[in-house]
Amino acid sequence: MSVSEISFNFDDDVIELDGTHHHKSMAAYSKSDKKQNKEKLKHIQTSMQTQNNIKQQMTKDLLFLLKFEQHMLSSINSLHQRIMRSLESEIADT
Repeated sequence: MSVSEISFNFDDDVIELDGTHHHKSMAAYSKSDKKQNKEKLKHIQTSMQTQNNIKQQMTKDLLFLLKFEQHMLSSINSLHQRIMRSLESEIADT
C-alpha cells in the first residue's frame, strides 16, 4: 500500500458523539454572562482609548519640548557667536 492510500476498517465500532454536550455548554453561557463580558469589553475599550489619548498628548508634549530645546540651542549658539565676534574685535583693537 502506498503512502497516499487511505484504508478503512469497517469492522470497527462506530462511536457516536453526544450532541447534547455542546448544547449544555452553550446554555451555560447565560445572558448575565454576556452582559458582564460586554461591560468588560466596554471598560477595556475605554481604558485603551484613554491610554491612547495619554500617549498622543505625551507625544505632542515631547515634540514641543524638542522644538523648544532646538530654539534654545539656536539662541545659545547665536549668543556665543556674538560674544566671540565681540572678543575678536576687542583683541583686534588692542
